[in-house]
Amino acid sequence: MLATACSAPSKLNTVLLQTDISKLAAEHGFSAAYCITPLPQDGAPQGVKTLVILARAYVPGGKLVDAFYPASNAAYHAARAMASALEKRFDVQTWHLNSVRLKPLCARHAAFGRGMNTLNYLPEMGSRFCMELLGLALPVTCSKMPAYPAGELACGTCRRCMQACPTGAITESGFEKERCIRFYMLSGKPMPKEMRPFIGTAAKLATIAADAQLSSSSPKVAAERASAHISALEDLYVVEPIKGWDAPIRSRSRLRTKPKRYFADPSLAASLLQVTPERLLGDGQLFGMLFESLAIHDLGVYARALPGAPAEPLFYYRDSDGLEVDAVVELRDGRWAPIEIKLGENKVPEAFESIARLRRKVAANPAARNPEPVFSAVIVGAGEYARYDRDADTYVVPLTSLGV
Repeated sequence: MLATACSAPSKLNTVLLQTDISKLAAEHGFSAAYCITPLPQDGAPQGVKTLVILARAYVPGGKLVDAFYPASNAAYHAARAMASALEKRFDVQTWHLNSVRLKPLCARHAAFGRGMNTLNYLPEMGSRFCMELLGLALPVTCSKMPAYPAGELACGTCRRCMQACPTGAITESGFEKERCIRFYMLSGKPMPKEMRPFIGTAAKLATIAADAQLSSSSPKVAAERASAHISALEDLYVVEPIKGWDAPIRSRSRLRTKPKRYFADPSLAASLLQVTPERLLGDGQLFGMLFESLAIHDLGVYARALPGAPAEPLFYYRDSDGLEVDAVVELRDGRWAPIEIKLGENKVPEAFESIARLRRKVAANPAARNPEPVFSAVIVGAGEYARYDRDADTYVVPLTSLGV
């Protein structure tokens, strides 16, 4: 759903002030509200006269889930409630907007600063706030906002965002969107090959320790604590590791064999993030990650039931050339099958290419016991029937058809 609007038309004699909006926003748990007049390039629905940027501050941290996600979910529901309150109190048509980009609006508003990492900043909150957007069918009399105090924005001296970005998208001269992983995820454009190894990498223990805020006197001790926590979660069957496949190939490409970890039940992640079905449908990236986790879970169940299957027959494949295949099933006698997982049909051709590349690499090794896979498949999210693509020599199977 791109936008939600109430049904009542606005009264012609209704007058809204910035103070009215700010007071109502505070009643719904928002830290601040800012009004701005929409421009044609914003893409707001016809009839919107005022855009209201709502900001909700949060304190970073969280042992299991970063505090941003519960705060973002709370802001989403608070914005919907505020839209209904505007209808009842002021009888003004209101849209809860999800499709209008917020960063260009913040760049036009004097209250916001912007860092080298493209994050928006507010004087009282820094960058630790969630944003929602409402559209009103009435102009709002706005009080003049002071410009963001540039002297308080530390960008230019701190280099942490530049050091943290794995693809070098943040530079001294500014932000290069063509190097940003999220740019390709949101735009749907094909990602350059040299950037693909950074997607879905198996996290290092030091990274997990930092994300979980397992502070310690040394990085080694923190990593050991993270390893102990992971082992406990695996013993409780909360998460399950998937090892990298030791493929029978002759290549200079270094194989990645560190385990990737998935929730044993992806609904655990959805519950911890407090996402609703509506919110999940609006976040394609999160939806895709949970779908992959669900598919890996089901593949593991069916693969273990196969005759001749070892205790752990499911692997993933990734090498330093940027080639990745989501799942590989291998039996004791060496028979194997590569499987890609794609939420949408539009990604199936990309999956065909990844599988074909892996098949060529294995076939190039004359010493391989089974140079050709028993079958190849792409698991997709939608569809009533499985089908066979003759050109790619690969099956396309809806997740709901597994095991049938």
